[in-house]
Amino acid sequence: MSGKQFRFLRIAMIMFFFPIRIGQTECPDPCPPVCPPQPSMCAAASCGNNAVAPHQSGEDWSAETLDDSPFTIGGSGCYLSCFSAIVGQTPDQTNQSLSSTGAIDSHGNMDGNWAALQYQLNYTEIGTSDAEIENALCNGQVVACVCSRITHDSHGIVCTDAITGDQHFVLVNGEVYDSSEQVCRFTVSDPASFCSKFYLDQYPCVFGVRLFSSQ
Repeated sequence: MSGKQFRFLRIAMIMFFFPIRIGQTECPDPCPPVCPPQPSMCAAASCGNNAVAPHQSGEDWSAETLDDSPFTIGGSGCYLSCFSAIVGQTPDQTNQSLSSTGAIDSHGNMDGNWAALQYQLNYTEIGTSDAEIENALCNGQVVACVCSRITHDSHGIVCTDAITGDQHFVLVNGEVYDSSEQVCRFTVSDPASFCSKFYLDQYPCVFGVRLFSSQ
């Protein structure tokens, strides 16, 4: 990885899903029936980044298979696409690199820890609380991936709010105050562009968080 890429990357994170609840903030007494956060209460509002996940479908690399598996980047490469943004490559470049070292197996699964080692990165897992995500963003984090759920129907891969479905990874790249909803919301970049989701709380389940950081 080039020095420029290392300057861009300090920490990255990836998450799994259980139903996520936007964190509540304390307010002074007397407390009104609804106690929304104020813009200044969004801890990571000034800690975001411009990380953008490459689209996994509709691109030159979409038909490329993950290692020697029957699965393609376009259909199953969301984790890979997120990771490629972390290391400053296109998904096909990262796929070729990781496949050659065994970080992607014959079933198309990417081992995050092994992938991190190939790019001289640290890999850790943290909890899914708002505070932990905010802390990671404000600790020099550049990108974060979060795992939610999508599923397949007669039209192909589609987004779903159902609990069942396949794991799906997206980049978490900041936190903003939504004045219309009066809540703090994590912003995301989704490699599955057809999902048209822009906030972490639009995904139904969060299972865990993965962090990548420079050694």
